[in-house]
Amino acid sequence: MAEEVLQETFVKIWQNAERFSPEAGQPMAWLSAIARNRAIDRIRSEKVERSRLSDDEGLLERLAAPGTGDVVLQESLRACLSQLDEEARNCVVLAYCSGFSREELAEKYGRPVGTIKTLLHRSVRLLKACLERA
Repeated sequence: MAEEVLQETFVKIWQNAERFSPEAGQPMAWLSAIARNRAIDRIRSEKVERSRLSDDEGLLERLAAPGTGDVVLQESLRACLSQLDEEARNCVVLAYCSGFSREELAEKYGRPVGTIKTLLHRSVRLLKACLERA
């Protein structure tokens, strides 16, 4: 994986060499930032691929295995999630349990990234209020 990230980094540097600005900083800092970002992107994509949910059916049941935590909290969370509309619920679970980025959610649901961001913020706020009442 490290070799692939290094190769991707070299390609990205080659393709974006004209964007480097000596006034913005040292060349090594620019190169390091590109390498770091490529490595983070690769780790995130691997994590998402490993944990990606193939279908939305049973989403609530997959949140926590029975007996691994506070059952009352799990039931409250399931009840509060069930109050969200299906798209909002799926976005929240995919973002916070499966590591999907806003960009990935936007692509999956055919929505602008800003809309997904708003949907997530609003949904989390509603969940918080619901859980405080429970």
